[in-house]
Amino acid sequence: EWLRKAAFKEEFGLGESSYQTRMRAMTAGDSPFKNGHAKVNRREVYINRVIYNAWISAEAEKNMFWVDY
Repeated sequence: EWLRKAAFKEEFGLGESSYQTRMRAMTAGDSPFKNGHAKVNRREVYINRVIYNAWISAEAEKNMFWVDY
């Protein structure tokens, strides 16, 4: 589901700085989550909520320590 930038920032409680940092990280290099950000023009930006949540989950998994018993 695509959200306009303002609605996205409001829903996830992000300020402009946090938004910029997260979008830069989510779309960096050959990230599989790169297509979750669509910039139509300077004033029209959309973010896919589903892809963003998948990226957040993937980032969180990087910080989890798995113990195999």
